[in-house]
Amino acid sequence: MSSLGLVFDIAKDALSAQRYGLDVTAHNIANVNTQGYSRQNPVYEAKLPGVYGGLLLGRGVDTSTVMRTSDQFVENRLMQQQSGLLSSKEMESSVKILEGIFNENSQTSISDLMSGFWNLWQDIANNPSGSSERSALYEYSVQLSEQLNLLDTEMTQLDIDLTNSISSGISKINQITSEISEINGQIPGMEAGSIANDLRDKRNDLLTELSGYIDTKSFEQENGSITIVTARGCVLVSGNSSYDLTLGGVNGNRVEWQGSDGNNRDITGYIGDGKLGGWLDMRDEILAKYRLDLDAFAKEFAWSVNSQHSQGTGLAALSTLTGTYAVTDTGEELGTSDSGLDYQDRIADGSFKLWVYDSTGAVVGGGA
Repeated sequence: MSSLGLVFDIAKDALSAQRYGLDVTAHNIANVNTQGYSRQNPVYEAKLPGVYGGLLLGRGVDTSTVMRTSDQFVENRLMQQQSGLLSSKEMESSVKILEGIFNENSQTSISDLMSGFWNLWQDIANNPSGSSERSALYEYSVQLSEQLNLLDTEMTQLDIDLTNSISSGISKINQITSEISEINGQIPGMEAGSIANDLRDKRNDLLTELSGYIDTKSFEQENGSITIVTARGCVLVSGNSSYDLTLGGVNGNRVEWQGSDGNNRDITGYIGDGKLGGWLDMRDEILAKYRLDLDAFAKEFAWSVNSQHSQGTGLAALSTLTGTYAVTDTGEELGTSDSGLDYQDRIADGSFKLWVYDSTGAVVGGGA
């Protein structure tokens, strides 16, 4: 080849390489507002030299590939931090709802109602036979009981809302992992001679979205596909296969993972971050504790008040008396839960006295 021909070839290759560069630049500009897009850069390299007239001469430039401008290590760290951040945000949002349920700044707060309740008892102590004091205490007791029931109802609804959020989150997770597995199946074939930058951007954007729902780890395989596992090692995506999460368990509120063997495993306790982790922590830890504490308070409060109330007598004698606190199974011991009694653990051996009066109010028998 003549030196002039070599010059023309070098010039042609240089123009071709720069044209590729302009194409990449145009692609970058066109996607400046595209969600998850990473800027791309052409990679130039010198062509292999050739021997001309006994000399080893360069043959110009060539475009070897087009690279994404991204740092996978940094992106993985950002995903991890986002997972923890969104978990905290979801918990904060639910805690605000819980604070609104108790609303200790209102006149119907438990602390205010309890204060008023004990004040009315003091009024009774000052005037035991006063009908107005007794009526006021009765009406206030009904209000206090209704408020306790309302708190339980609203916390039950919050529990239901959180479970619904968990269900929606699981559906979204399954959708994302399915899309990622499809991209995994496309990338190896497209990267036979280059890098599928746009598909990798789309997959990375889906990974970022997935990390917002659940804490995961990802590993790239030699063929360009990625494997995604939960923080505790449950595989969500492997190659072009994805493995779904479901809601199951006895009450239908446990997060289960379906493995490649088709069996479901409960992984509720292994989900730490992401929106899903925040919802689970709020429902199963924080809210559950508040509900148990409220139940324990109401039960102890009712027992203590009724126990003291049973020590006294009414203003009028009763001609008949029918109890409503009864067992559901007469064949069981009273001190067991199988008896059906709410306070079976408080039942102990003992005795009681029964006094009988005639129509004039005189004692005709008792103490037995």
